Amino acid sequence: GSTPLDGDLTSERVTQILDWIHWPAADRSIDTGLTTCQSSQLGGNAWDYLNKVADTENGAVFIAGDGTVQSRNRTHYLTQGASLYTFGDDGGTDVPFSVVELDYGEAQVSNEARISRLGGVTTVATNSTSVTTFGPNGLSREGLFHDTDQESKDHANYLVSSGVYGEPELRVTRITVMPQANSTAAYPAVLGLALQTRATVAWNPPGGGSEISQVSL
Repeated sequence: GSTPLDGDLTSERVTQILDWIHWPAADRSIDTGLTTCQSSQLGGNAWDYLNKVADTENGAVFIAGDGTVQSRNRTHYLTQGASLYTFGDDGGTDVPFSVVELDYGEAQVSNEARISRLGGVTTVATNSTSVTTFGPNGLSREGLFHDTDQESKDHANYLVSSGVYGEPELRVTRITVMPQANSTAAYPAVLGLALQTRATVAWNPPGGGSEISQVSL
């Protein structure tokens, strides 16, 4: 297959792939990449290749509801600013909901990461404290497009760090929205949500106590 540019950013690689498959320029939104790619042979499925680029960046790629290809870099969730929507159960001006489902399971923990790039060595990172507390749980990504083994090592260290996958976190997995309680706020929020949309979920625990609030994507 063809050989992409060597030393291009992940965003430039995504742009090049979309250009080659004739994806309209108006139907894409691409964050500037923060990771430099090595050269690699092309072939097979373009979507699989784009996902490999996203894994290399530790970002995301998806097709939004309006049909645009969205490529997000690894800091996208940190730079969105305030939440676009707030879902709450206090009967105020927030988007109302009746049920919230949470997950705080150890299944979300990955404390041993094995990351390798094309033609490179397999780099390993371990969060020893997490392994002692929760037991070993591995995460593996192979054949990435990092241009150095050190980049792969940094990638592995980040994934197993506390606050990423190194320890469990309380996660909102599902809410049940009640649009009839505040249709003016509810319908635009529900219809406007998409992958990587920043939203806040706030709820009061049963039996009393302080309100719990979490920003979700």
